[in-house]
Amino acid sequence: MNQGNDDVKHKGDNGVWQDGALIFHFSKPEQWVAIFLKFKSQSWHTKDDYGDPNEKLNYNPLFDLKSQLISNSIIQTSSGRPEGLIKIIAARIGDIGGPEKSSVTILNISNSEISLNGWSIVDTEGNRMYLYGKINPGIVKALSIIGPLNLPNNGGLITLIDDQGTKVDGVAYTNSSIQEPGWTITF
Repeated sequence: MNQGNDDVKHKGDNGVWQDGALIFHFSKPEQWVAIFLKFKSQSWHTKDDYGDPNEKLNYNPLFDLKSQLISNSIIQTSSGRPEGLIKIIAARIGDIGGPEKSSVTILNISNSEISLNGWSIVDTEGNRMYLYGKINPGIVKALSIIGPLNLPNNGGLITLIDDQGTKVDGVAYTNSSIQEPGWTITF
C-alpha cells in the first residue's frame, strides 16, 4: 500500500490510486484474487484526497482495552466506532435447503458489549443484510442469512460493515474450502 501512513518519516508518501498488490488468476474456476499488504503504521481506511488515514485508533486491542471503555461499555476509536473487535470466524455455506439455511458466525474478542445496530453483512455481489442487537464480550453469535444476501457454493466474500460504513472484518472462501453443502467452514 502507498497510503494511510501516519508515521512522520513516510506520511509524505501517502497517495491515492497508487496501491500495488499480488494478483493471481485461476482458470478453473475462473477467479481473480488480489492480496494487499500494509505496514503496521498504515491504516486500511484512508481519505480520498491525499490518502491520509481517516482516524488513528486510540486503543491497542490486545493490551489497552480497559482504558478505552466508556460509560455504555462500548470500546471506541477516536471516531466513536468499535473497529477490529468483531471477527468473522465461520460460515455455513450453501445449504441444500436454500440460502435461508446459511449462516455467518461472528465473535466479540473484546471484554465489552458491542451494539450491532445499523451494522451489516455484505456478499460478493454487494447484497446487504442489516444487523441489530448486541453481542456480549467473548461471545459468538450465529447470524442466519436472509435474502437477498447469498453465500454460494462456488466461493465468495463475506464482509462485516459497521454503522458508519467502515469495513470491520472480511473473509473469502472458495468452492474447494467447502467440503459439502451445509457444512460449516472456519476462517
